[in-house]
Amino acid sequence: MTESPQLSASLLKLKLLDALRGGDTDKIDSIIDELSSCKATLQTQDITQLKQTVLHYAVQVASLSTIQYLVNNADKFSLDINAQDTQGNTPLHLAASSSRLDVVKYLLSLSNINDTIVNLDKKQPVEVCKDANIAQLMQFERAKFVEKAATDLRQYFSNRDFDNLEKLLILNPRASELLDINGAEPSTGNTVLHEFIKKDDLAMWDWILKHGGDPFKRDKHGRLPIDLVNSKNDPLRKLIKTASKDQTIMDPVASTNNAIKTWKLRSTTKYICGKWTKFCLSVINLRYFMLDQIGI
Repeated sequence: MTESPQLSASLLKLKLLDALRGGDTDKIDSIIDELSSCKATLQTQDITQLKQTVLHYAVQVASLSTIQYLVNNADKFSLDINAQDTQGNTPLHLAASSSRLDVVKYLLSLSNINDTIVNLDKKQPVEVCKDANIAQLMQFERAKFVEKAATDLRQYFSNRDFDNLEKLLILNPRASELLDINGAEPSTGNTVLHEFIKKDDLAMWDWILKHGGDPFKRDKHGRLPIDLVNSKNDPLRKLIKTASKDQTIMDPVASTNNAIKTWKLRSTTKYICGKWTKFCLSVINLRYFMLDQIGI
């Protein structure tokens, strides 16, 4: 008589937890190989789910060195550091809620980590923290990331580096969530649309519009980008008018998604700043070029 898939999954989970707690990499390798060899069917979905959440268990019970071993071999084991479990939690969610400071710090140091993913309760990892020190660390690491990403963004715009702009704003989920292409320069209120209007840069203006640029944003003098167009630049004026007409046709789905995103980020800001105002005030002193609502 063979074991049922449910029983096999339960036994494999116990074996996995034991290996993770003990830091036995040979056993961990063997168990993951066993999980990987199981064909994905309706009868084996629990085993498939266990395979996809190895890191979720590791961040709760394993030592930091064992977690580092798994991450360093993520390609070999087909592990995703940003994978979500049945509750929508990522390993970072669970490390934060388990108050594992060293693990959270390590995860945030990974270049492909995304700390903006929300679980089924619409909460980001920082919002499930039970320890104020960990929450402060997470907010500070986010601020550092945004500072670096915003500096890169400005450089890419200055160099008209379309490839790297695409990588940062489109292919980097964390950056695309935290950076705002419509952010205003504090002293003038200019957006990148205003800046490139002044340069009569049609190609860049077209790219910005296609990637979420808002032609209705005004500078500190109340001027729209179209107000700054050189009277002799008919192609640019035509492009702006066309874009403006297109954006007045509301997309209900896009509008809802944007509203949810804005609510989520503002809620996070309120949560963090409400509890740790002193820390937020220290972050405010940092200067960024383009930000979204992250408490700055």
